[in-house]
Amino acid sequence: MTEKELLRKEYLNKTASLTVAEKKEASLIIADKLLNCDIIKNSKNINVYLSFKNEVDTSFLIKKLTDCKKNLSAPVLNGETLKAVCLNENTGFTFNRYNIKEPQGKVQQDIDVVIVPLVAFDGSLTRLGRGKGYYDRFLKETNAFKLGIAFSSQQAERLPCSKLDVKLDAVITEKDIFTANGKNYI
Repeated sequence: MTEKELLRKEYLNKTASLTVAEKKEASLIIADKLLNCDIIKNSKNINVYLSFKNEVDTSFLIKKLTDCKKNLSAPVLNGETLKAVCLNENTGFTFNRYNIKEPQGKVQQDIDVVIVPLVAFDGSLTRLGRGKGYYDRFLKETNAFKLGIAFSSQQAERLPCSKLDVKLDAVITEKDIFTANGKNYI
């Protein structure tokens, strides 16, 4: 196994060991922190993932962003990358080959912020994903603010970073906000 594969397994086990109540409470705290960020308040078009397995639950966040009249989209597999498909009250859904829920509809061209899932992250805002590179390819193609959300237990001391990996602009956990400029707000 590679270093990334070992780390991925370690951090997936950490999030799997959190109780349902712990994940729910942390997800609500993360959503509240995110909703109070200037970057979110000042953005109109937000791409947010539909939570899968032990990721931070985005259902509450999506509801609140909809209430704030934001234009939402969610990622959909598109060959070897992702595309942003609009989310609204009339959106139909399907499941992709990984059994991840995806919206059906028109593509959202403009994105101000991408809310990114992750397996682990470190202080330099390196993100460890699930290993297929979909998000890295997607993030390379956008100028949007790249905002990871994670449980505090997903913070690593150091993660390996290759030239294909795209660093995040910030990460929000239930305990902290980490930014590229070291400030604890965005």
